[in-house]
Amino acid sequence: MCERKSSLGLGRGVAVRNLGKRFAAAVERRLEVIAGDPERWPIEEQDVRAAKVPRWKFVIDYRVVSDIIVVIARFHTSRDPQDWKDRV
Repeated sequence: MCERKSSLGLGRGVAVRNLGKRFAAAVERRLEVIAGDPERWPIEEQDVRAAKVPRWKFVIDYRVVSDIIVVIARFHTSRDPQDWKDRV
């Protein structure tokens, strides 16, 4: 049993533990890009735009109201995109 554990590699456990931090950082970076150029992504539905989070299967749906960016949803791309409509 110990041999099997060690064959997984020490670095893998560290990477898994940092997974949430890496995801949060990727979302934060995407939000910064959205703030810098909110019209970069096309309007998907009504006045809602969708920006993909690089290297992750997540999308941030948002709208621009005056000079304010309102995030409506952040969801996995395997989910039905119609789900966010209930939040509008």
